[in-house]
Amino acid sequence: MRILIAGDTHGKSELLHALLKLHPNMDMYLHTGDLCDCAVSVYPFDVVKGNCDYDNNLMERRLIDTPYGKLLMKHIPSISKEELKKNNIKIFVFGHLHKRSFYQEDGIYYISPGSLAFERDKYNEGYIILEITKEGVKGTFYDL
Repeated sequence: MRILIAGDTHGKSELLHALLKLHPNMDMYLHTGDLCDCAVSVYPFDVVKGNCDYDNNLMERRLIDTPYGKLLMKHIPSISKEELKKNNIKIFVFGHLHKRSFYQEDGIYYISPGSLAFERDKYNEGYIILEITKEGVKGTFYDL
């Protein structure tokens, strides 16, 4: 399963449209919130509600079955390891921090794509593509 994940675009939805042209054959496209735009305008991206999103149709969380196990996506990474384990979450995807992150701890992958518009770490604005198999998750970051 191949998933492109972007986030924290803060009104720069044209960047998402550019990603669709660069990577037209993904199994899924996810956005970690703070779209600051109408979610319908960025289809096929599945968007969760960020703290700067005012679209009441957006969900706070998204749960997705993957070959490796359950993926949970939410904007703010305010969730305990105990809650993730209790709900059998194997992949936790989040935004909000505008910083890239990819690591595994206690059998759970923690993944943040960074920001497409306003990066806050030493990297350029960008996104991540995940390759998910039954054995695990591989992530590759791309600069915009």
